[in-house]
Amino acid sequence: MKGNVTSVVLSGAGTKGYCGRLNGSYSGTLPVALIGSDGTTATAHRNMGIFMESYDSGDLGSLQTDGVCEFAVAGGVIAPGILCTTSAAGKVVAAASGDRAFLRMIGGKSSTGATADGALCTVEILPTYIDIA
Repeated sequence: MKGNVTSVVLSGAGTKGYCGRLNGSYSGTLPVALIGSDGTTATAHRNMGIFMESYDSGDLGSLQTDGVCEFAVAGGVIAPGILCTTSAAGKVVAAASGDRAFLRMIGGKSSTGATADGALCTVEILPTYIDIA
């Protein structure tokens, strides 16, 4: 792990290596997070980072929020350097027109550096969102 970590309370189960987003509320002084994105513009800006462990609903968890993450889970084949976002399931996917990217693919963990659905990959968590035209 190379980057900052934010403590969150989970509003649903979270899986190590999957993308998390804030749900816009707080539990005491901690933000509440859940896995994935619902794909709407209203919540796309709440994409936050990568869950560092697997957690149950209600657990105190950690999201890596910037830097290089070496245990993200890919949602398909993504070339190195491509700007990425999260699927509704929380996997890293290539950003498309209208998306707000918050990740950049560095490479897959296979011997060829390729990614595939469910495969571990290395991503850079960007310091700011990039709107994809």
